[in-house]
Amino acid sequence: MLPFIFQEDTVASGACATGPRRAQPGNVKSAPLGVALVRSGELYGPPGRTEDPMTIEPTDLRTERLLLRPFRLDDVNDVVAYANDQQWSRYLVRIPYPYSRRDGEQFVAQTLLSSWEEHPQWAIVLDESVVGGINLDIVTRDRRANVGYAMARAEWGKGLTTEVARAVVDHGFERLGLETITARADARNTASRRLMEKLGMTREGVLRSRFVERGEGGERVDQVCYSLLREEWERRAG
Repeated sequence: MLPFIFQEDTVASGACATGPRRAQPGNVKSAPLGVALVRSGELYGPPGRTEDPMTIEPTDLRTERLLLRPFRLDDVNDVVAYANDQQWSRYLVRIPYPYSRRDGEQFVAQTLLSSWEEHPQWAIVLDESVVGGINLDIVTRDRRANVGYAMARAEWGKGLTTEVARAVVDHGFERLGLETITARADARNTASRRLMEKLGMTREGVLRSRFVERGEGGERVDQVCYSLLREEWERRAG
């Protein structure tokens, strides 16, 4: 099971949204680990490390099977469809259940108002439907970020979450000049822990009794912390 905490203490996050552009097959250039950037209808390989992460703009990413793009207002129905699932949100203690249309509208609206420079968030699109989200919570001064993700339960077990997480981690190091990327998860969520390890992350420790489960009398749960350094990513990418 792969639901993950979008962000340490909040649910909403995101960016100024733009619609996805359809890439032309003949415009593909080199990109690391199967990741391509989509700008103005063309695909570009990353030109190198960005020295000033504050200059970044909303950017689409493509993987082998998925499009990652900023959320749009018309994504609300898809968001509600996957988020109104008690099993999906089992480890997402900050996400309400039942998950109403108003919850979906508030989430999408907040993604549109958030700063892309500090909190880029992508909708995960499969066959023209949004099936999840992934984001970076960036501390620009320290060149570090926390990655969070969640995938619709119908898509679990297909390797899609690993695919998008690897794409965003690559983007963070290659294009945004990050030095460290961290991730956190409910300590009971073994699938998310395995995913972090697939990304080459190292387990740093446990935040004990970090959250309280939803509902009256919810138990307190631990949160595990993982991280990946630039030099570790470079060794794996090289």
